Amino acid sequence: PMTGCQQGIAIVVGSAALQTTGAAEIYDNVLTGYQKGAIAVSGAGSTATIRANQITGAGPTTLLVQNGIQVASGATATITGNRVAGHSFTPFSLVSTGILLFKADADTAGNTLEENQVGLYLVDSSGSHDANSVRATAEGTRSPIYWGIIVDAPPPDRIPQPGDFAVKRAAALQLATVSDVRGVQTVTVTNNEIESDNSAGGVGLQADGGYGVLDIDLTATNNFVRNWQRGIYVVQCSSNCSGAGYTAAIFRHNSITGNESGFNNGNAIGLGVEANENWWGSDTGPAAPDNPGGAGDALSGDAVYSPWLCAGTDSDPAPGFQPDAASLCGLAARLIFDEQPADAIENVTLSPQPAVRAVDAAGNPAPGFVGPVTLAIAPAGTASLAGQTTVMAARGTAVFGDVAFTDIAGGVALLASSPGLPPLSGVPLDVVPQTAELTVRVVVDGMAPGDGWSVTGAWGTAEIDAGGGEVLFADVRANRPQGVAVAAKSGYTARVECSDGSRGDTAVTLSLGYQTSTLCTFTMTAQPASVTVRKQVSGQAPTSTWRFAGDLGDFELPAGGGDLRFAPAAGVVQIAEEPKPGYDTAVACSNGAAGAQSALLALAPGENVSCTFAATEQPSGASLRKTVGLAPGECATSSVIAVPAGTTVYYCYTVTNSGDAPLATHALSDSKFGDIIPALAHPLAPGESLSTVDLGYVISDTAQATAETSAIWTATAPEGAQAQDSAAAAVNVLRPAIDASLTLLDDKGHCTTDPVVNVDEGSTLPFCLTIRNTGEVALNRHLVLIDELNLATILDRVIEPGVTEHFLASEIAGLGSITATATTTYTASITSTNAPAVANRHNVVYPAPELFVAVDRAALAVWVEPIVGAGQENRIFLPSVVR
Repeated sequence: PMTGCQQGIAIVVGSAALQTTGAAEIYDNVLTGYQKGAIAVSGAGSTATIRANQITGAGPTTLLVQNGIQVASGATATITGNRVAGHSFTPFSLVSTGILLFKADADTAGNTLEENQVGLYLVDSSGSHDANSVRATAEGTRSPIYWGIIVDAPPPDRIPQPGDFAVKRAAALQLATVSDVRGVQTVTVTNNEIESDNSAGGVGLQADGGYGVLDIDLTATNNFVRNWQRGIYVVQCSSNCSGAGYTAAIFRHNSITGNESGFNNGNAIGLGVEANENWWGSDTGPAAPDNPGGAGDALSGDAVYSPWLCAGTDSDPAPGFQPDAASLCGLAARLIFDEQPADAIENVTLSPQPAVRAVDAAGNPAPGFVGPVTLAIAPAGTASLAGQTTVMAARGTAVFGDVAFTDIAGGVALLASSPGLPPLSGVPLDVVPQTAELTVRVVVDGMAPGDGWSVTGAWGTAEIDAGGGEVLFADVRANRPQGVAVAAKSGYTARVECSDGSRGDTAVTLSLGYQTSTLCTFTMTAQPASVTVRKQVSGQAPTSTWRFAGDLGDFELPAGGGDLRFAPAAGVVQIAEEPKPGYDTAVACSNGAAGAQSALLALAPGENVSCTFAATEQPSGASLRKTVGLAPGECATSSVIAVPAGTTVYYCYTVTNSGDAPLATHALSDSKFGDIIPALAHPLAPGESLSTVDLGYVISDTAQATAETSAIWTATAPEGAQAQDSAAAAVNVLRPAIDASLTLLDDKGHCTTDPVVNVDEGSTLPFCLTIRNTGEVALNRHLVLIDELNLATILDRVIEPGVTEHFLASEIAGLGSITATATTTYTASITSTNAPAVANRHNVVYPAPELFVAVDRAALAVWVEPIVGAGQENRIFLPSVVR
């Protein structure tokens, strides 16, 4: 073209703008170098036969929108055997066409359309288009998008520009208004070869519904559609649409191969688009979502594509694709499971739900199968199915949505069937019961028991630690009453609360929902123990109550005995009794605990224990001893002594606790001295002694005569029991005396009694000393002095009162072997005394040595007669008697 002016058409037949009509036969022309277009037929009543022309446009250009052949505005035409090439408006704001039918019915056949932006554009125009050869490429059109054939009223982004210049308004080009009377655009596209080179942007055959006033009735058969980015593209307007659509969109017996997308009606879903019995480049059919394994050209959308041709052989040299239409794949021959569960749960919809697909004899999907598919169970009678068990197949597949087994069974299988097809048995599976999770928790409030808690249910038994815990049961049968219990234990009350609201004591019945998790908490509350404290008293009751302390608190029981009951918490409890002097105590409890004054109880919850605190009065006793002696600061050892008159003696009173009870207060009275101790508080434990000397008392008397006195000691135990004893002491005032004599032995060895003897001179004198105790005191030491014999000796011999003892030379050497030489008076001086602390035969104690002294003298006159000889004078002397 010379300029961008939208004028300059080589051949014009009629004008809708000028309201003129025309008729023409246009053939065997070579048309090139035109400005707007080569041939334009316009206006109702205008008609033309256009054949065997060579029409070549400017090719890709930016100057104007060229059209090769245009039939518009109600005109009619037959267009055959023409070659139209080289029309493309590269700015792409409008589109150029090889042949444009614009609201005009026309037929095309046997034309060759090459490298046109749109090879054949059918805008609200009916007609038959047969055996045309349409080819375009991205390189030849220099257009981002280019088409082989378009059937539509153009969308806003793809508007052609007819060459009738009176029509200027875009609204006239879009055509679609809601006030237009709707008709049908009937188009058949048959036996055409629509081809590209797989370059980007190419669309072989496109239909756009809803942009014009006419519904589209499109049938495309026996065409080759190959090597396009999009082979066939069916579109339905989605916004600002006219309301028009499709009365039919049928694509059959076409060879759709080598395309990046063989068929796409994804924007025209639900319009009943049919694309079956086509060849897709593979006997497995198109590569479609519902045709797994399809290796042919891709198909998207919901167009029915099954069955499809099993082979792409063109069996007829005539134009177009002439296949063996009887050789069809994708016809339903049997059923297969696309989805089937591997296991099942009673009354739970199967997962996955069964999906049954019809396939042909080769195993290819049969998307055209729309028959009923029914599910049953094999072997029959082993279980039942619930839900919709018969489903109509869609696009060859029956998908079930709510099928479930109603019974527990093992080794069963789904059995799929459809009329005319062999039944299909699925894989064996086990139908297991519905289960839920149940957690049983034990919480112990208070002391834990000695052993664990047993949890039982229909699923078995489990143990929980004594201190509490929980156990999970993962496969509890759901949707049926289930009981769960914790074995009761003595001493515990139970209460159970479950998360589903169920409640109970030691057991609860609940129905668990499928796949639910329920928690049942058993609270086991330790009951208080019962302790009875009993006091028993044997003997005299004390004057005060019995006091207790410990874990039961401080409390008292009557002095004569009694009992109290307590309800302590389970655990270790100590009960202790405050001791009372004078009582032996022992504790014995019914659970075996024991002690002297306390008991340690290990109390189990709810345990009943009685403890008896027994008290036995201890025997009280006092033993008194009264002694008398000579020392003021000590207790003498004897209660009977002998002393001379005028001796000062000292009394001591010693009391000993001879009982088992302690003594607390004391009183002492004496027959001579009266009340010595009126009242004295002094603790005296059993076995201990207390004396007046210890207390600092000095009790004395001057003995003038023998006397015996008695005393009474009264002691009182802390709780009032008394003990008493009496004792006596005697002081004997005794007189010591002796009678001594000194004589000679006679011829027979007997002591003589004569104090005067005559002996011959030279005679041997055998002396005899006699001591007689004439007093009241036993004397045991005797001092003997005889000057004439030069004798001084001490004799130790006890001489009891009234006893006479003789002492000879055998005992006193000085009394023997004396030779009489001269008359001599021998005088013996005797002093006898007592020994200390020696009881005589009357158990009289002499408290000190030499306390008693007896003295006596004895004389013996010995006359010595000389031997008378010659001249010897004999004289007689009369001795004097000394007494």
